[in-house]
Amino acid sequence: MAALLIAPQAANAASKDYTKSRRCGSYEFHSSKTYAYSKKNDGGTCAGHAWVRAKDNLGRISDWRHHANFTSVPSPGGSAYYVTTWHKSQENEDAWVWNP
Repeated sequence: MAALLIAPQAANAASKDYTKSRRCGSYEFHSSKTYAYSKKNDGGTCAGHAWVRAKDNLGRISDWRHHANFTSVPSPGGSAYYVTTWHKSQENEDAWVWNP
């Protein structure tokens, strides 16, 4: 199992954005309590997809979603909200983790 990278965060932060730089290009990760996405930025040559996954306050964990350019996990709906999101820029790397 891959290790997880824990991102530093401000207390009670409403959302968090992070840019991951690789030699071949960069990826943008966004997380909030109601929406999360991963995006491969234009201009690079990276072959890795953008990946995202989320866990809500009811304990439900989404499957990993991935796409060559952009993928997201929509709002869990109702009174549910995200408590953890995971992002990565290729399948076989450690995930960037955010706990809103």
